[in-house]
Amino acid sequence: MGCGAKQVVFNALFASLDPGDEVLIPTPCWVSYPDMVALAGGKPVLVTCSERDGFKLLPEALDQAITPRTKWLMLNSPCNPTGAVYSRSDLLALAAVLRRHGHVHVLSDTSMKSSPMTPTLQRWPQSRRTCASVP
Repeated sequence: MGCGAKQVVFNALFASLDPGDEVLIPTPCWVSYPDMVALAGGKPVLVTCSERDGFKLLPEALDQAITPRTKWLMLNSPCNPTGAVYSRSDLLALAAVLRRHGHVHVLSDTSMKSSPMTPTLQRWPQSRRTCASVP
């Protein structure tokens, strides 16, 4: 519970990050995310998403960015500020990478009640443990 998505994301980061834990943030991203991670003691890891790829995180880039210190992937669809929307196949490709890295959780700041991500995230193995969705 909180008074807005920003506060809930902030609370989730403060409650779950240990010093030095990494949070993968596809960029361009919401301007507050890196600072929120840093304030919570984590290390923001910015993963560039190019215009050529529709500003979407590609599975290869996700796989390369993950380290043993990675705790969260912040993944939003639609993404603010780019408006990028992940298709079901996009999400399944990212899920395949995440299945190989069971220590990485997904934090979704989804501002829409019904997001294209919701059905796919719910089908991921261990989704109750790995997905925190911010309404």
